[in-house]
Amino acid sequence: MQRIRLGNYPFKVPQRWDDITPAKLKQLEGTKSNQIKQRVHILCDLPEIELSPDIYLAIYEMLSFIEDIPELVPNRLDIHPLLEWISSEWTFAEFEAARKIAANHLDELGVTLYALAQIKGLEYNYLEAGSKALDGLNLFIEQWAQFDLDSDKNEPTDIEEMAGIDRLQAFGVYPILESVGAKYGKYPSEIETQPAGWVMQEYIYTIERQRYTDNLRKLQPTK
Repeated sequence: MQRIRLGNYPFKVPQRWDDITPAKLKQLEGTKSNQIKQRVHILCDLPEIELSPDIYLAIYEMLSFIEDIPELVPNRLDIHPLLEWISSEWTFAEFEAARKIAANHLDELGVTLYALAQIKGLEYNYLEAGSKALDGLNLFIEQWAQFDLDSDKNEPTDIEEMAGIDRLQAFGVYPILESVGAKYGKYPSEIETQPAGWVMQEYIYTIERQRYTDNLRKLQPTK
């Protein structure tokens, strides 16, 4: 912490992630990067005083570390290798919640640490749990990236747009849950409680099996 005095008001400015309590980070996660005044008041415990925009900016410069992901974190939690942790111990619903949280702060993922840790009830150690969840999330997404499942990155064709694909895309990952559920006679809500890795494996297998069947049919000589 760095101590600063403005007039008769002394306060502390955090200088590293360890200086930020879980409660403060929880509040920070609910702000946007352009809400400088709110962030300064949250992180520095400023009294109810109004400062000039220049002073707010100067203080915020001292808080620039919040835009970065912590490089060094504690190692107190009993967590499996990160990819295995996400694949086997996170449900698909938890994985999807984490993915959405990270997507809301792509340019400053550090502020998501509390929310990510909270998914597994580990907010008391948000620095380690949040950082490892973020790393595991990236590894999990990378594992399945070769299958090009992210519809947000795939531009629809003109025909698909004319057919109204935007209305289907509004359902997000629901087609994954529906597909796996149909295979096992389960509701999508039942599938999303299953391990994230198992759900993705079942979904990808169904897609690849159908692709193989279609290709085989095309390659077979017609009678």
